[in-house]
Amino acid sequence: MKLSFTTLGCPDWTLDEILRHAPAMGFDGVDFRFLEGTTNLWERPALSTQLSQSARLLADAGLEVPCLSSGVRVCQPTDEKARAAEEELQRMLEIAAGLSAPLLRLFPGNPEQAPLDAGLLGHMSARLHRYIALAEGSGVTLVVETHDGCSSGAAIRALLDAAGRPAGAAALWDIHHPLRHCGENPAHTAELLKNDLRYVHWKDARLEPDGADALPNKDKLCLPGEGDMPMPDFIRALRSIGYDDYIAFEWEKPWAPYLPEADIAFPRFVESLRALLKD
Repeated sequence: MKLSFTTLGCPDWTLDEILRHAPAMGFDGVDFRFLEGTTNLWERPALSTQLSQSARLLADAGLEVPCLSSGVRVCQPTDEKARAAEEELQRMLEIAAGLSAPLLRLFPGNPEQAPLDAGLLGHMSARLHRYIALAEGSGVTLVVETHDGCSSGAAIRALLDAAGRPAGAAALWDIHHPLRHCGENPAHTAELLKNDLRYVHWKDARLEPDGADALPNKDKLCLPGEGDMPMPDFIRALRSIGYDDYIAFEWEKPWAPYLPEADIAFPRFVESLRALLKD
Protein backbone atom coordinates (compact mmCIF):
# COMPACT_ATOMS: atom_id res chain seq x y z
CA MET A 1 0.00 0.00 0.00
CA LYS A 2 1.14 3.54 -0.71
CA LEU A 3 0.98 6.44 1.73
CA SER A 4 -0.32 9.95 1.16
CA PHE A 5 -1.57 12.82 3.27
CA THR A 6 -4.29 15.38 2.83
CA THR A 7 -3.15 18.98 3.09
CA LEU A 8 -5.81 19.43 5.76
CA GLY A 9 -2.88 18.72 8.07
CA CYS A 10 -0.70 21.51 6.67
CA PRO A 11 -3.27 24.10 5.61
CA ASP A 12 -0.83 26.99 5.18
CA TRP A 13 1.86 25.15 3.23
CA THR A 14 2.75 26.37 -0.24
CA LEU A 15 3.37 23.98 -3.11
CA ASP A 16 7.11 24.53 -2.64
CA GLU A 17 6.85 23.39 0.98
CA ILE A 18 4.87 20.31 -0.05
CA LEU A 19 7.45 19.46 -2.70
CA ARG A 20 10.26 19.87 -0.18
CA HIS A 21 8.77 18.04 2.81
CA ALA A 22 6.59 15.24 1.44
CA PRO A 23 9.27 13.13 -0.30
CA ALA A 24 11.69 13.62 2.61
CA MET A 25 9.04 12.37 5.03
CA GLY A 26 8.49 9.21 3.00
CA PHE A 27 5.19 9.93 1.29
CA ASP A 28 4.23 8.58 -2.12
CA GLY A 29 1.42 11.04 -2.75
CA VAL A 30 -0.37 14.22 -1.72
CA ASP A 31 -4.10 14.88 -1.59
CA PHE A 32 -4.99 18.57 -1.85
CA ARG A 33 -7.65 19.89 0.52
CA PHE A 34 -6.01 23.20 1.55
CA LEU A 35 -3.33 25.24 -0.15
CA GLU A 36 -1.92 28.46 1.32
CA GLY A 37 -4.76 28.80 3.80
CA THR A 38 -7.82 28.14 1.63
CA THR A 39 -9.96 25.20 0.52
CA ASN A 40 -10.82 27.15 -2.64
CA LEU A 41 -7.90 25.56 -4.45
CA TRP A 42 -8.78 27.25 -7.75
CA GLU A 43 -7.91 30.61 -6.17
CA ARG A 44 -4.23 29.68 -5.88
CA PRO A 45 -2.04 30.14 -9.00
CA ALA A 46 -0.29 26.82 -8.37
CA LEU A 47 -3.60 25.03 -9.00
CA SER A 48 -5.04 27.36 -11.62
CA THR A 49 -2.88 29.38 -14.00
CA GLN A 50 0.23 27.32 -13.14
CA LEU A 51 -1.53 23.95 -13.00
CA SER A 52 0.44 22.21 -15.75
CA GLN A 53 3.73 23.40 -14.25
CA SER A 54 2.66 22.17 -10.80
CA ALA A 55 1.79 18.77 -12.24
CA ARG A 56 5.30 18.50 -13.66
CA LEU A 57 6.90 19.58 -10.39
CA LEU A 58 4.92 16.98 -8.42
CA ALA A 59 5.87 14.25 -10.88
CA ASP A 60 9.53 15.30 -10.78
CA ALA A 61 9.41 15.04 -6.98
CA GLY A 62 8.05 11.49 -7.25
CA LEU A 63 4.66 12.49 -5.83
CA GLU A 64 1.36 11.21 -7.16
CA VAL A 65 -1.99 12.89 -6.51
CA PRO A 66 -4.18 9.87 -5.72
CA CYS A 67 -7.21 11.96 -4.83
CA LEU A 68 -8.40 15.54 -4.58
CA SER A 69 -10.54 16.37 -1.55
CA SER A 70 -13.50 18.57 -2.37
CA GLY A 71 -16.10 19.83 0.09
CA VAL A 72 -18.96 18.94 -2.27
CA ARG A 73 -21.90 17.16 -0.66
CA VAL A 74 -24.22 14.73 -2.40
CA CYS A 75 -27.27 15.60 -0.29
CA GLN A 76 -28.34 19.17 -1.05
CA PRO A 77 -31.35 20.75 0.72
CA THR A 78 -32.02 23.54 -1.82
CA ASP A 79 -31.59 24.19 -5.53
CA GLU A 80 -29.31 27.14 -4.71
CA LYS A 81 -26.96 24.96 -2.68
CA ALA A 82 -27.05 22.31 -5.39
CA ARG A 83 -25.96 24.85 -8.01
CA ALA A 84 -23.12 26.06 -5.78
CA ALA A 85 -22.01 22.46 -5.22
CA GLU A 86 -21.96 21.82 -8.97
CA GLU A 87 -19.85 24.93 -9.54
CA GLU A 88 -17.32 23.75 -6.95
CA LEU A 89 -17.34 20.27 -8.43
CA GLN A 90 -16.57 21.55 -11.92
CA ARG A 91 -13.68 23.65 -10.60
CA MET A 92 -12.26 20.73 -8.65
CA LEU A 93 -12.63 18.37 -11.60
CA GLU A 94 -10.49 20.70 -13.71
CA ILE A 95 -7.76 20.61 -11.07
CA ALA A 96 -8.03 16.84 -10.63
CA ALA A 97 -7.74 16.25 -14.36
CA GLY A 98 -4.79 18.66 -14.61
CA LEU A 99 -2.96 16.78 -11.85
CA SER A 100 -3.91 13.35 -13.26
CA ALA A 101 -5.72 12.59 -9.99
CA PRO A 102 -7.94 9.54 -10.55
CA LEU A 103 -10.27 10.30 -7.62
CA LEU A 104 -12.25 13.23 -6.24
CA ARG A 105 -13.68 13.06 -2.71
CA LEU A 106 -17.35 13.86 -2.02
CA PHE A 107 -19.13 14.08 1.31
CA PRO A 108 -22.48 12.29 1.37
CA GLY A 109 -24.12 15.14 3.26
CA ASN A 110 -27.26 14.52 5.32
CA PRO A 111 -25.89 16.57 8.24
CA GLU A 112 -29.19 16.31 10.10
CA GLN A 113 -28.82 12.53 9.97
CA ALA A 114 -32.28 12.03 8.54
CA PRO A 115 -33.34 8.38 8.17
CA LEU A 116 -31.74 6.86 5.10
CA ASP A 117 -35.08 5.80 3.64
CA ALA A 118 -36.13 5.29 0.02
CA GLY A 119 -36.93 8.98 -0.43
CA LEU A 120 -33.57 10.25 0.78
CA LEU A 121 -31.68 7.54 -1.10
CA GLY A 122 -33.57 8.49 -4.24
CA HIS A 123 -32.63 12.14 -3.84
CA MET A 124 -28.99 11.32 -3.16
CA SER A 125 -28.63 8.80 -5.96
CA ALA A 126 -30.12 11.27 -8.46
CA ARG A 127 -27.71 13.95 -7.27
CA LEU A 128 -24.80 11.50 -7.47
CA HIS A 129 -25.70 10.67 -11.06
CA ARG A 130 -25.79 14.38 -11.85
CA TYR A 131 -22.26 14.74 -10.47
CA ILE A 132 -21.08 11.69 -12.41
CA ALA A 133 -22.42 13.26 -15.60
CA LEU A 134 -20.43 16.42 -14.89
CA ALA A 135 -17.29 14.31 -14.39
CA GLU A 136 -17.77 12.33 -17.60
CA GLY A 137 -14.73 12.45 -19.83
CA SER A 138 -12.44 13.77 -17.09
CA GLY A 139 -11.01 10.39 -16.15
CA VAL A 140 -11.96 11.10 -12.53
CA THR A 141 -13.99 8.77 -10.30
CA LEU A 142 -16.04 10.33 -7.50
CA VAL A 143 -15.47 8.66 -4.12
CA VAL A 144 -18.09 9.13 -1.39
CA GLU A 145 -16.70 9.19 2.14
CA THR A 146 -18.08 7.49 5.23
CA HIS A 147 -19.03 10.81 6.80
CA ASP A 148 -21.88 13.07 7.97
CA GLY A 149 -25.20 11.27 8.43
CA CYS A 150 -23.85 8.43 6.27
CA SER A 151 -20.82 7.54 8.37
CA SER A 152 -21.21 3.77 8.23
CA GLY A 153 -20.10 1.40 5.55
CA ALA A 154 -23.71 0.21 5.48
CA ALA A 155 -24.93 3.71 4.55
CA ILE A 156 -22.41 4.14 1.72
CA ARG A 157 -23.23 0.62 0.52
CA ALA A 158 -26.94 1.56 0.48
CA LEU A 159 -26.26 4.77 -1.46
CA LEU A 160 -24.11 3.10 -4.11
CA ASP A 161 -26.63 0.27 -4.46
CA ALA A 162 -29.51 2.74 -4.79
CA ALA A 163 -27.56 4.50 -7.55
CA GLY A 164 -27.01 1.19 -9.35
CA ARG A 165 -23.29 0.99 -8.50
CA PRO A 166 -22.37 3.40 -11.31
CA ALA A 167 -18.91 3.15 -12.86
CA GLY A 168 -18.18 6.79 -12.06
CA ALA A 169 -18.58 6.46 -8.28
CA ALA A 170 -16.90 4.46 -5.52
CA ALA A 171 -16.31 4.45 -1.77
CA LEU A 172 -13.85 6.21 0.54
CA TRP A 173 -13.45 4.62 3.97
CA ASP A 174 -12.57 7.03 6.76
CA ILE A 175 -11.65 4.42 9.35
CA HIS A 176 -12.67 6.54 12.33
CA HIS A 177 -16.29 7.29 11.45
CA PRO A 178 -17.88 3.84 10.98
CA LEU A 179 -16.28 2.46 14.13
CA ARG A 180 -16.64 5.38 16.52
CA HIS A 181 -19.79 7.06 15.18
CA CYS A 182 -21.71 3.91 14.23
CA GLY A 183 -20.18 0.98 16.12
CA GLU A 184 -19.37 -0.85 12.89
CA ASN A 185 -16.30 -3.06 13.30
CA PRO A 186 -13.47 -2.89 10.72
CA ALA A 187 -14.00 -6.35 9.27
CA HIS A 188 -17.68 -5.64 8.66
CA THR A 189 -17.02 -2.24 7.07
CA ALA A 190 -14.43 -3.80 4.78
CA GLU A 191 -16.84 -6.53 3.73
CA LEU A 192 -19.56 -3.95 2.97
CA LEU A 193 -17.27 -1.79 0.85
CA LYS A 194 -14.97 -4.41 -0.66
CA ASN A 195 -16.33 -4.21 -4.21
CA ASP A 196 -16.18 -0.42 -4.41
CA LEU A 197 -13.38 0.74 -2.09
CA ARG A 198 -10.88 3.02 -3.80
CA TYR A 199 -9.37 5.15 -1.02
CA VAL A 200 -8.81 5.17 2.76
CA HIS A 201 -8.49 8.01 5.29
CA TRP A 202 -6.42 7.15 8.38
CA LYS A 203 -6.54 8.72 11.83
CA ASP A 204 -6.21 7.67 15.45
CA ALA A 205 -8.24 8.79 18.46
CA ARG A 206 -8.86 7.95 22.08
CA LEU A 207 -12.01 8.01 24.13
CA GLU A 208 -12.04 10.94 26.56
CA PRO A 209 -15.60 11.37 27.86
CA ASP A 210 -14.62 14.37 29.99
CA GLY A 211 -12.00 15.87 27.69
CA ALA A 212 -12.31 19.55 26.77
CA ASP A 213 -11.34 18.83 23.17
CA ALA A 214 -13.40 15.68 22.77
CA LEU A 215 -15.50 15.25 19.65
CA PRO A 216 -19.29 14.86 20.02
CA ASN A 217 -18.85 11.08 20.26
CA LYS A 218 -16.36 11.62 23.15
CA ASP A 219 -13.30 10.95 21.04
CA LYS A 220 -10.19 13.08 20.91
CA LEU A 221 -7.94 12.91 17.88
CA CYS A 222 -4.32 12.08 18.62
CA LEU A 223 -1.02 11.11 17.06
CA PRO A 224 -0.95 7.69 15.38
CA GLY A 225 -0.21 5.02 17.94
CA GLU A 226 -1.31 7.14 20.92
CA GLY A 227 -5.00 6.37 20.62
CA ASP A 228 -7.14 3.33 21.28
CA MET A 229 -8.32 2.68 17.74
CA PRO A 230 -7.61 -0.98 16.79
CA MET A 231 -5.14 -0.10 14.03
CA PRO A 232 -3.93 -3.66 13.30
CA ASP A 233 -7.56 -4.68 12.79
CA PHE A 234 -7.93 -2.11 10.01
CA ILE A 235 -4.84 -3.38 8.21
CA ARG A 236 -6.09 -6.97 8.51
CA ALA A 237 -9.50 -5.91 7.20
CA LEU A 238 -7.99 -4.13 4.21
CA ARG A 239 -5.79 -7.10 3.39
CA SER A 240 -8.74 -9.47 3.71
CA ILE A 241 -10.45 -7.74 0.78
CA GLY A 242 -7.30 -7.37 -1.29
CA TYR A 243 -7.05 -3.59 -0.91
CA ASP A 244 -3.66 -2.38 -2.11
CA ASP A 245 -4.21 1.30 -2.93
CA TYR A 246 -3.48 4.50 -1.02
CA ILE A 247 -3.90 5.12 2.70
CA ALA A 248 -4.11 8.87 3.30
CA PHE A 249 -3.33 10.49 6.64
CA GLU A 250 -6.09 12.96 7.45
CA TRP A 251 -4.72 15.23 10.19
CA GLU A 252 -7.57 17.59 11.06
CA LYS A 253 -5.42 20.51 12.19
CA PRO A 254 -7.80 23.36 11.15
CA TRP A 255 -10.73 21.79 13.02
CA ALA A 256 -8.67 20.64 16.02
CA PRO A 257 -6.01 23.32 16.69
CA TYR A 258 -4.70 21.48 19.76
CA LEU A 259 -3.14 18.89 17.45
CA PRO A 260 0.66 18.95 16.92
CA GLU A 261 2.01 20.49 13.74
CA ALA A 262 2.56 18.56 10.52
CA ASP A 263 6.31 18.29 11.00
CA ILE A 264 5.61 16.13 14.04
CA ALA A 265 2.46 14.31 12.94
CA PHE A 266 3.35 13.42 9.36
CA PRO A 267 6.58 11.48 10.11
CA ARG A 268 4.79 9.72 12.97
CA PHE A 269 2.09 8.52 10.56
CA VAL A 270 4.64 7.20 8.07
CA GLU A 271 6.59 5.42 10.82
CA SER A 272 3.50 3.85 12.38
CA LEU A 273 1.98 2.74 9.07
CA ARG A 274 5.22 1.22 7.79
CA ALA A 275 5.47 -0.74 11.04
CA LEU A 276 1.87 -1.97 10.77
CA LEU A 277 2.34 -2.98 7.15
CA LYS A 278 5.40 -5.06 8.06
CA ASP A 279 3.48 -7.19 10.58
